[in-house]
Amino acid sequence: MNEAPRILLAVAGLTVLAVLGSAAIAFVQARYKREQNGATEDGSMLDRMRAMVRRGEMSQEEFDAVRTNMAQRAVTRKTTGPSALPDRPRATRTGDGLRAPSGFDLTGAPLPTPQPGDPTGETNEQDNEDPEGPATRGTT
Repeated sequence: MNEAPRILLAVAGLTVLAVLGSAAIAFVQARYKREQNGATEDGSMLDRMRAMVRRGEMSQEEFDAVRTNMAQRAVTRKTTGPSALPDRPRATRTGDGLRAPSGFDLTGAPLPTPQPGDPTGETNEQDNEDPEGPATRGTT
């Protein structure tokens, strides 16, 4: 019976080693994949480009142009995404489907206002007809 605790301790130790080994392998694989795929985030991309400037592979002017472009894209993403307009009216679900509030589309964006002379903004000819008929229109 003296050997039962020793065997249990050995199995527990091997289990811990197996878990730690698996974690180490997963870490190395993830790092390898990141290196193979290149930089996926703007910050790491900038770090790589700074290193290119230090090595002389890229001029400072090129780096500044890329950095400005990345900053503009980041600002555009923050101001045009769905989360940029949280106060938009929401569509409601009815028995027939989705219904947008009057004057808005299903995304909550305002509908365009018709411009004078725009054929898509004009009403149907039947809507403009005089209820008394065409003979009385324009005569007084």
